[in-house]
Order: sequence, then structure tokens, then C-alpha cells
Amino acid sequence: MSVGDIRRIWGEIDLGEGIHPYEERIFPTFCQIANRSEKILEIGVGRGRMVKILKANGVAADFFCLDLVAEHARDAPENGVLGDSRELGFRDRSFDLTYSLGVVEHFPETLKAIKEHARVTKWGGYVFISTPHRSLATFVRLLIFHLKLKGKHHASFEVLLGRNISLRQMRQYCKEAGLEIIQLSASGPIIPAANPLLQRLVNVIPLPSRKFGAYLCCLARKLDA
Repeated sequence: MSVGDIRRIWGEIDLGEGIHPYEERIFPTFCQIANRSEKILEIGVGRGRMVKILKANGVAADFFCLDLVAEHARDAPENGVLGDSRELGFRDRSFDLTYSLGVVEHFPETLKAIKEHARVTKWGGYVFISTPHRSLATFVRLLIFHLKLKGKHHASFEVLLGRNISLRQMRQYCKEAGLEIIQLSASGPIIPAANPLLQRLVNVIPLPSRKFGAYLCCLARKLDA
């Protein structure tokens, strides 16, 4: 896998607009924190989906939008920055809130990237990370999507869809990065849903999220020195 592969593939993929179903549970808390923040960094801004959502919900922070794809950085809603999540070109303790949505699972240096999230966040500031969750449901769902996308984009599973990370792994990553977990959960569709309405219906099925949750969301606070 190379940086070039990631740039090429993720320059082509569009994740759409609006809040994804698996984000709905944690979004109110995430939005409240964003509203209290003066300076926010999104790592892997893509086409600016989440920045646009936060601004539409009244967040008036100064956004910095980092991406590995030059076009995404150039067209970012605010302060586009070309860069790599594993080596952020920002000073220590620069942001009140640092977040990434489906980024750190696409390469083996996941811990390094999360440590970079923490490094650029202020003491007492917040870090939010989402990834695919290691579960049977995720494996089936992502395998289907991989088969659909592989022929079109010609890339590895890791580059296209990312490794599936367990709740236990994420706890360890946060501990090593000096982050205190506030909320960590697995949720989201358990089958390849045909449309957003079906996804929402599937979300309410009372199955154990540790085994069947397809996506992982982690909200953490940076511990004081």
C-alpha cells in the first residue's frame, strides 16, 4: 500500500451528504462540544460533509480541513490543508476539537495517527474518531461493498474500506495516546441496507452492539499533563 493509492482512491469516492445513520446517536454530544470550541481540525475532510453539517447547526469555530487529496484540501469549506494524519503539520495543543471519520483504519500506523490527534489537541480538549467496528456484521457488510468497489477502483481492502477495529483496541489506542474515553460504542446497520430508511429500522433491532455493531464511535478528552 502507498500514499499514492490512498490519494487516488479517496479522490474518487464520494461519501454523500448528511449525517450517517451510525453517527446519529453521538452527534448531539459531538455538536455540543463543537459549539463550545474556538478552533477545530477535521482530519480527512473529504468533500467537507461534516464541516458543512456542523456549520449548519450553528458551529462558528475556526475550522481547519486537512486531507491527503490535494483537490479536497483545495476545495475545503474553510482553511484547507494538504497533509497526512500520521504526521500533522500543526503545533502541539493547537485545537479545542480534533476529529476524523473513517480515516485511521486505512493504514497500519493507526496508533501513530491517534497520537497525532492527541498531540495537536489542547489539554482538556476533545478527540472524536469513527472507524468500522470488528464484528461479523461489519465483515459481511464491508465484504459486499469491497467486491462492488474493487472492480471499479482496483485497491486493497485496507485502502478501500479499512481494517475493522474492536472496542478493546480503541481503548488501548486512547490510553497510549493520553486520551480519556468519554463515550465509546459500536452501532449502525447490521446488514447491507438498501436505503437510509431501512438502515434506521435496522439500527433499532435489539442485538448486542459489541458483536453486531458495524461502526465504532469514540469520543475522548485529552488528559492534562
